[in-house]
Amino acid sequence: MIRCAFYEKEITPPLGSEIPGYYAKRVSTGVLDRLYVKAVVFDDGAVQTALIAVDAVELPAKIFDAIALRIQESVGIAPANIAVCATHTHLGVPAGEPIGSAEDTDFMSLLCKLAADCVILAQQKLQPCALFFGTGRADGISFNRDYVMSDGSVCTNPGKSTGAIVRPYAENDPELPLLVAKDKNGKPLGALLSFACHQDCIGGTKFSGDYSSELSHQLKAQYGEDFVSVYVAGASGDINHLNHMAGFASDYRIMGRKLAAEAIRIGRVKDYAHFLFSLG
Repeated sequence: MIRCAFYEKEITPPLGSEIPGYYAKRVSTGVLDRLYVKAVVFDDGAVQTALIAVDAVELPAKIFDAIALRIQESVGIAPANIAVCATHTHLGVPAGEPIGSAEDTDFMSLLCKLAADCVILAQQKLQPCALFFGTGRADGISFNRDYVMSDGSVCTNPGKSTGAIVRPYAENDPELPLLVAKDKNGKPLGALLSFACHQDCIGGTKFSGDYSSELSHQLKAQYGEDFVSVYVAGASGDINHLNHMAGFASDYRIMGRKLAAEAIRIGRVKDYAHFLFSLG
């Protein structure tokens, strides 16, 4: 029998906090979407594991160390069984970066406690569950940002030089892997999912989790406010929302809605999702 549970906490910083992501100082002036830390805990009867996702562009190793220590001291999950991921939103928490924005150490210290508490509180809610896995596609919203130009060079985000573009340098990855947990009555508890596209679709100085925020909003609308979607950034180093060949950019809310619609579709097609673990 496998047990699991999800938990989330809001971590929207105070206005005036610095926003990393552009290697330059940006001061927050508003909130487009609230920021969150989310966690899922799995227990197979012998080992417990935890995965945590934070609305941040990146996180230094010391953040993992602080979160993992609090979890280990509180509920005994070993650091080797804990993963802490940044959703890679470029409008996230003030974690700082090597050049540009500065870390807000007081806020990040609090964030470490809140992130660990998500795991602690999820562990308190552990219940038997069934796990289902499926893979869908979300085409037309993500694009390789490197292009082969007419002179033979490769250019990243060539912008208005569209007339000189020959083709994308490589493919993008439109797959949407999805792991869904359901309770003994078949009610969805939460999901773990990933997509390969930079979460840098907005710009500006207002906090947002980018398209994964809209994805969360839509899944809650479908499954209820208690449903927690843990988004893990896919391999998106050279994939973003800009289609320079067609001259348009994908809107982050449209992206989130399309991803949510595909996730919901996967959940409805029973033969499409692979059954992984039973309730016992």
